[in-house]
Amino acid sequence: MTKKWMMAMVGAAAMALSTGAFAQMAPSFYAGVELGSSDFGSETDTAMKIFGGFQFHPNIAAEIGYGFLYDKGATEVTALEIVGVGMYPVAPQLSVLGKLGFASVEVDVGGFSDDKTELLFGIGAQYDVMRNLSARLMFTRYNTDDAVDVISIAALWKF
Repeated sequence: MTKKWMMAMVGAAAMALSTGAFAQMAPSFYAGVELGSSDFGSETDTAMKIFGGFQFHPNIAAEIGYGFLYDKGATEVTALEIVGVGMYPVAPQLSVLGKLGFASVEVDVGGFSDDKTELLFGIGAQYDVMRNLSARLMFTRYNTDDAVDVISIAALWKF
């Protein structure tokens, strides 16, 4: 009985990891722009980000991006980030997303600059409008001394 169970598990693992399981989606690069609202301390401002990524599995991608998170008065917050993105389809064109990674967050206040590498995480949804065009709604938190929260919409183009 144990041999049969073991053979069944090995067979299931081989099918799950076979190249045929990944044949439905070719790995692809994508690029996008993001626009939203950021909260820094007790202040809000408009946030903008450009990003690019590589989706190497139907449910996993890696992204790099540069964002202007806050710019009011003498204070400016920017971030260079690298994240892993997990995607789980809930409908044919709709997926929920989770992001986890690191960001080099630079806070400039009146000529004084503080640059730290911090954890970032996010949650959101992606809707595939067409084969190559998708839209995202995201919440992202940058864990700095004064946390920066960004709620945004994004458009991305798959190559």
